[in-house]
Amino acid sequence: MLLFISTHKLLSGLVAFFLFGSIAVQVLVGIRLQKLLDELDKPTGAKSPFLKKCRVHPGQINLNEHVEKCLDTYRIGPFGIRGLKQLSLQGLMLSVIFCGVGVCIGIVRGETIGSLLPFYIFSMIGLYCYYAISGVVDIQTKLDRLRGKLVRYLDRGGHAAPKKGQANEEKEEDGEAVKETAVDKKQDGDSQWDELVELFDELSFFS
Repeated sequence: MLLFISTHKLLSGLVAFFLFGSIAVQVLVGIRLQKLLDELDKPTGAKSPFLKKCRVHPGQINLNEHVEKCLDTYRIGPFGIRGLKQLSLQGLMLSVIFCGVGVCIGIVRGETIGSLLPFYIFSMIGLYCYYAISGVVDIQTKLDRLRGKLVRYLDRGGHAAPKKGQANEEKEEDGEAVKETAVDKKQDGDSQWDELVELFDELSFFS
């Protein structure tokens, strides 16, 4: 493996860079969303600049629409949440593409199948790691929980600490939101599986 990396330094570096970069972006988004969720459960959450901005409600739109607009304006650096999710996916795609490029270059150079096998291994391990961590981070579920908590937070006039009865209701509503998104996540998983099949078909075509 070390011999392979030393022989294909540039391609190995690009594959590792885009793969670990895509995973790091997912983890970063998950951490920031979890931080917002924690702030909404505490009275100190009112000090968050994002929550203060959300409290400015125009009045002519309902709370759900206002929360959607607030989430659209939420930024992690120069990117929004949807932009970072797309950036993470594009990083994964680029890592797989560079694996395919490495296979093509190896075939042109007349390298053996054994010397090209690490490209396939990197590709499969990268795809597995990406989607495994994606399931653990679960950005979509965090977004749904954040959306519901923000609506209730604004409905209470921006007071973060709920009463016991309200807390129980919130837990039930969060559970319902997770159940509602389970079907969507299953559909997303099916589409992701189709993408994986297409990617492996492309790699097989290159070889």
